[in-house]
Amino acid sequence: MRLRDLMRRAPTIRQWLAMLLAACMVPAAGAVVVLFLYSYQRERAGIERATLDVTRALTQAIDRELASAQGAMQALATSPNLDHADLHAFYGQATEVLHDRPGNTLLLVGRDGRQVVNTHVPYGAPLPMHGNPLQLRRVIDSGRPLVSDLYFAPIVGRLLTSVDVPVLRRGEVRYLLSMQYVGERLGAILTRQNIPPDVTATIYDSTARIVWRSRGSRADVGRRADPGLAGGLLLEPEGIVDEPGPDSVPYVTVFSRSAVSNWTVAIALPRGALNAALWRSLAWIALGALAMFTLGLALVRAIGSHIERSIRGLVPPAIALGYGEPVTLPPLHLRETRDVGQALVQAAALLHERTRQRDDAERDRRRLSDANQEIERSEAFLRGIFEETPDGCCWSASTAGSRARMPRASSCSAMRRGRWPGSRSTTCYTRPGRRRSRCASACARRRCGAASTARPSCTAAAATAAAFRPTPWPARCASARW
Repeated sequence: MRLRDLMRRAPTIRQWLAMLLAACMVPAAGAVVVLFLYSYQRERAGIERATLDVTRALTQAIDRELASAQGAMQALATSPNLDHADLHAFYGQATEVLHDRPGNTLLLVGRDGRQVVNTHVPYGAPLPMHGNPLQLRRVIDSGRPLVSDLYFAPIVGRLLTSVDVPVLRRGEVRYLLSMQYVGERLGAILTRQNIPPDVTATIYDSTARIVWRSRGSRADVGRRADPGLAGGLLLEPEGIVDEPGPDSVPYVTVFSRSAVSNWTVAIALPRGALNAALWRSLAWIALGALAMFTLGLALVRAIGSHIERSIRGLVPPAIALGYGEPVTLPPLHLRETRDVGQALVQAAALLHERTRQRDDAERDRRRLSDANQEIERSEAFLRGIFEETPDGCCWSASTAGSRARMPRASSCSAMRRGRWPGSRSTTCYTRPGRRRSRCASACARRRCGAASTARPSCTAAAATAAAFRPTPWPARCASARW
């Protein structure tokens, strides 16, 4: 079925209820999603702030470690063995200092950059030049302790860093003490923080090269950071940078740079781990909304069926009302449908009363019509009779006291030529619409009231005329003597 046909069809109650349910749930679900996204953004910002706090704590831990090494070397720089050039005794002191710092190497370097003492090898072994002459020159020139970046140590044979402290005598730098740190030694600080396995913590030097990485290996030491992160490390002391990551997985990197060593600690959070909570929550929201919508559809089906039965129950009473049959209401469960059903019952009663009144009026109309027809037939019958009867009749009283009827006369002159035998007087009348004769004119000259008692009663003649017409005829009577 086409969509146009579906749109033309009137929706059912269930469909309306389903649309009402959708209209209520869709905005609510949308509002929940928007609120959750807002909550997720706030939660993510909170995670980033918490991660930034962790990077600050790691930076401070590394600074404490380097400051501790710096303090130990400054104390060792005051050794009198250096005043007497007793380097063998100094070697023993340096070895004792490293008992609490396993994995470190302590060097004593002259102003020319050549190593004098190196705890990594036995005392008296030939020693090469220091691997970071530029760092030594900066310490000699400034006369202050410095933390170096990565450089290659020839005796150790790998990249490492160091804390360099000048040995001052009479205000001049006579030696330099250098405590070298390998990556694993600094990586132990990261390990103690119990970093999650999916999170990567990295220590960068001031040139954005990797000193150590929690999830990396020795091969990662010395590799430069990604350009985006390197730019952020060099420009800002703290921040958040999106980067692809070492395994092509997008990461959100939070970093903090130390103001003491100028090193940076960065923690890379996989974006998938941050979004996983979002997707899990969205999935639960979708499942919950789907479950609620399914439950709502079930309720819509039940309630719609209830309403539909009540409304469809009004169809037979309406059809019975149309046919004029008695209206019987089925059980209706809605107040509105009961009201409509009562209205149908009242309409049926009113229709029955109007039908009865109409039938009575029709019956009366037929009776009146029959009566009118009967009157018309009687009138026609009487009209025929009067068409055949004489124009006038004269009655006279005979000498013997009996009445004699005078037949129709053709003219008054015929009646003047003689008296009707045995008659003493004559009464004449004419019908309306007929030409009155001269005899009738003569009769009209005298009123009935002037007639003698011996003459026929005019009242009887008028009554006789009224029996044939609804209105009395204009009768006139007179006496004629013959």
